[in-house]
Amino acid sequence: MRFLFSLLLSSIFVALPFSAIAAGKTSPPPTCTLSASPTTIQSGSPSKLSWKTTNALYISIDGKNTSTPGSETISPKKTTTYRGVASGPGGAIACQTTVKVTTTSTSALTTTSKVSSSNSGICRSGKGGLCNPLKANSIEGLLVDILSYLVKIGTIFIILMLVFVGFKFVAARGNSGELEKARNMLLWTIIGAIIILGAQAIAMGIASTISAISQVP
Repeated sequence: MRFLFSLLLSSIFVALPFSAIAAGKTSPPPTCTLSASPTTIQSGSPSKLSWKTTNALYISIDGKNTSTPGSETISPKKTTTYRGVASGPGGAIACQTTVKVTTTSTSALTTTSKVSSSNSGICRSGKGGLCNPLKANSIEGLLVDILSYLVKIGTIFIILMLVFVGFKFVAARGNSGELEKARNMLLWTIIGAIIILGAQAIAMGIASTISAISQVP
């Protein structure tokens, strides 16, 4: 009997330290992460709300208990802050995230419309009034542009005339009368070509003359 009593006391003394250690052991505190992607949206657009925890049994999102980790698609109409509380054996911890909602103001649209309408009468030069449809900003510049176009058109006409004159020489077949007509056509074509090719120089001369006259006080 004495042996059993001694064995019981020994067991108690051995178990006491382990009981103290077990009683002093605490669970680690939980962690909570709450995020949204994207964090800035237009009114009514979707955003993904995600959460995850450690050392927690569950998480409460705005008072609604849910499992962790998890996610949810949200579409707030205005800027909203979502709050979560993760709970576990080690206690509870809060986390939150904010989704910013932007809206297009009617007044901003009206202002943009007014600016666009006011700019409709402004030329590329930045000055108001009617826009000049021509590239030239002076009389001499206009003359140069006109003659440039005439040179382009005349060059095409000269090439066609040379082809036609060549055809007339071939079609003459030694007929003196037809050959004479073909020679005259060739002569006038060459004269026209010289005039057209010299038109640019003539235009530059006219522009210089007008510019000199306009500068005379």
